Amino acid sequence: MRNIEQIQRTTERFDSSTFVLFIQYSDYNTSEWRVIKKELSENNLKLKVIKTSKIKKNLKETSYGSLSQAFNGPMAVVLSEENVPFETLIQAVELLNKEDKLHIVGAIYNKTTLFPSKVNELISLPSKEELLAEGMVYLQSVGGLNVIRLVNTALSSQVNVLDQSPQRLVNLLEYKRVTF
Repeated sequence: MRNIEQIQRTTERFDSSTFVLFIQYSDYNTSEWRVIKKELSENNLKLKVIKTSKIKKNLKETSYGSLSQAFNGPMAVVLSEENVPFETLIQAVELLNKEDKLHIVGAIYNKTTLFPSKVNELISLPSKEELLAEGMVYLQSVGGLNVIRLVNTALSSQVNVLDQSPQRLVNLLEYKRVTF
């Protein structure tokens, strides 16, 4: 029963975090952990050292079971709250990637399992601001072309509309008279 409760707590914790990062480490002392924990906690991220055998066992029973294959050796996990901006997550991954004694072995982002290559793809995505700027430039260029096309179409088809409108009006009035 206790094992089932631990698995449920693990799953709930991972599901309630927007981002969970699994790292493998070697030869870290207490003062080194303190520095990393402090930097992460300043950005609302929590670092916990975990027993590899325990987390592997707990993960196997969850939808994140495929990650447990990547765990071999001392492990730690970084958890984020929902209110942590994506840029902060990128900074955390970059911080951990700079550390020689740490190696990212997997992650969970929005309930999706990620292996190291996907984590690197995720952090290399452009920021929201960059995407919005690119989108605005695109919309302006396409919008400008569409306005020109709309004006050209309106000017050239106006004659056709005027030529056909009396007949359309007669047809519409005739249809209304017959149906009522």
